[in-house]
Amino acid sequence: MIKINSHDGPARLGTINNESTPLLLDYKTINKIENIATPYKIQKEIAEENMKKTLQIAKNEKNKEKIGVIQGAQYTDLRVQCAKKLEEYGYTTLMFANTDELQRNPQELLDIVINTRENIKPTTTLYFPFATTQIIPILSYIGIDIFDNSRAIYESKN
Repeated sequence: MIKINSHDGPARLGTINNESTPLLLDYKTINKIENIATPYKIQKEIAEENMKKTLQIAKNEKNKEKIGVIQGAQYTDLRVQCAKKLEEYGYTTLMFANTDELQRNPQELLDIVINTRENIKPTTTLYFPFATTQIIPILSYIGIDIFDNSRAIYESKN
């Protein structure tokens, strides 16, 4: 959970486990719950079914310190619903799925991230994996707290 020191709208500076945010983590250290991987562009019924399966896995997970995964494909309402349920189950750090696809669809990215941030607790930490360096400042400004080094490693190998 984040301790917010200051904020400007959804952008915030704070601390998580005595480290300042926005926080950059080594992707190898990420401890997330199991989830049903879902393609980004898929029928809503399938996305909803996979989201419900992911939520059932999250509900049964004993270690709520793990990172909950926000599924829901390209559907903002499903993403918000998933995030709120994960909070209900006790997760305080949530990770967006399909972030590579989200970055290719900037309007959907903004819609999903902003609506998710507006509908969850301010103390819930949001994690956006695989972010390009160019978009990190924008994501921080709209409420993302944690990033990782996976994109840099991927780009250096390709």
